[in-house]
Amino acid sequence: MNDPILRPEGVAVELGVSITTVFRWVKLGRFPRPVPFGGFKLVGWRRSVIDQWMAERNRTAFRTGA
Repeated sequence: MNDPILRPEGVAVELGVSITTVFRWVKLGRFPRPVPFGGFKLVGWRRSVIDQWMAERNRTAFRTGA
């Protein structure tokens, strides 16, 4: 299965927030932790993890009316 890793810049653009916000959410436990890859200090998120997080967020928003 092809499950590409998205870099922080791509995740931020997709979510419509800044990179700083993405990492703030990680620190607060509101967003999945990134995985290391490809060498020194490189991190990212698997596409499937981002898709799952977005789907859960949409289900929660629908249930709460947010």
